[in-house]
Amino acid sequence: MGDEAKRKLIEAIRGAPDFNICFAPIILFLPDGPYEDVLKYVEMGFDDVVCLPEKRDILHARLEHQLISEQIYIQTPTYIGPDRRRMELPGASHPQRTGTHQFGKITIKRIPGAGIKVTSRQTIIRGRALEAAARR
Repeated sequence: MGDEAKRKLIEAIRGAPDFNICFAPIILFLPDGPYEDVLKYVEMGFDDVVCLPEKRDILHARLEHQLISEQIYIQTPTYIGPDRRRMELPGASHPQRTGTHQFGKITIKRIPGAGIKVTSRQTIIRGRALEAAARR
């Protein structure tokens, strides 16, 4: 699957009206390669990018982390997905991530057998957070 098809698939999943689809973990498995490839796919919106081969216990922990830990999602007019800043190199910043525009910060928890729970929702306006009641 090419990069454009990956991008369209992510957009379709993240654009779904059902929380259990919209916030489903999207994980990409790649052959081991340059770290820049991982960053490219994180930037695209994958929840995790796993380079194979990987040790079984590490793979298990990474997949489990998607289910048992709270995940932070960012929502802008052009993006909804995991907070991409988690993978930026120290001191690096993306020119479009200035904090001068409004965006949503959504914290979710994926609960096996029960679905997705939004645990908090904030609207960030020029660096100030406004809390909103969780919708679900």
